[in-house]
Amino acid sequence: MREAQQCNASQADGQADLEDTEEALLAEQRAFYRARAPEYDEWWQRRGRYDRGAELAAEWHRQVTEIGDALEAFGARGDVL
Repeated sequence: MREAQQCNASQADGQADLEDTEEALLAEQRAFYRARAPEYDEWWQRRGRYDRGAELAAEWHRQVTEIGDALEAFGARGDVL
């Protein structure tokens, strides 16, 4: 009986360690992307060094709309990564 209790305690400790490790990794990833968000916004909005002129911006927005329409037609629901 004592061995089973020790095994269960060990498994619980291992699970807690795994959860701590996963949370630390996710926190690191969130910090990385928050720090890079302004650059990603410039890229997405075609500003600053990503501005290639009105004609290419119009083509970009056309493609974004096309992809958005295709994703909407696909009908994915729930949490999608």
